[in-house]
Amino acid sequence: MKNNHSCKNLQPAEIHKYECEYCNKEFTRIDNLKVHIDKRCKQKNLINENAELKKELEQLKNEISDIKLIIYNNRDKVSKELFQNLQIII
Repeated sequence: MKNNHSCKNLQPAEIHKYECEYCNKEFTRIDNLKVHIDKRCKQKNLINENAELKKELEQLKNEISDIKLIIYNNRDKVSKELFQNLQIII
């Protein structure tokens, strides 16, 4: 028996595409998009934390410089031993 079905009329199944709202990368599976976004968000959070830590470190360095200057400017008001100990600590 001969098959009368024509393959020419077959259309590929519609592919659902899921797009990342941050980088517009497309995925055919929603699970892959979720994994991508999780990794991207974690990476972004780490970058933000790193920037915040750098700011805090810079502030601490400035505070230490200020403290050193205060100690140095008041060195004649404290004993030599205390002055040396403060320099070691800071």
